[in-house]
Amino acid sequence: MKVKSIKEVKPRKVYAIKTTSNTFIADGLAHHNCIGCNMYKQGEQYLYAKNLDAKYGEGTADALMAKRHDTHKFTIPELEEIIQDATVQIQWYQSHQ
Repeated sequence: MKVKSIKEVKPRKVYAIKTTSNTFIADGLAHHNCIGCNMYKQGEQYLYAKNLDAKYGEGTADALMAKRHDTHKFTIPELEEIIQDATVQIQWYQSHQ
């Protein structure tokens, strides 16, 4: 994995890491998931959870597990903000090809 860029994202200080492969971001956690771990080793969920707790504090994996079924109904302003952010991001990528 090679980090290409890092930027601060709203509403709180969370960093979106753009890499050559996929990135996992949840509630301030940024942790890379590679194809080897996710595909070839079937995610190794137990080891991943233990490492999350070691890195971010005891109970982090349990807290994420408790939120797995939480839903959020987006409001019109939230959706408009997402569209605006995506439009800006697309324009940036188009101008930096």
